[in-house]
Amino acid sequence: SLMCFTAYADGFSTNTSLTAMFESDKGQLDGTVAAGKKMNGVIGYEVPSGYKELEIRFTPDFWRGSDIIFVYTKDEA
Repeated sequence: SLMCFTAYADGFSTNTSLTAMFESDKGQLDGTVAAGKKMNGVIGYEVPSGYKELEIRFTPDFWRGSDIIFVYTKDEA
């Protein structure tokens, strides 16, 4: 579920963006998946244009509280 995701841009909480999700040709990353199966989709966030790091946390099991953390750092080009 989308409620399993939280995101932070440079340490500040950020919100999901329905506009970003509708712009994609893929479906929304939301729903249930049977054990051993996969899901494909997108989730979009609103972040400031000058952000340096985006952290997305996924909590697959609320009761266990074990987060899977994805961190993206922008290249300084």
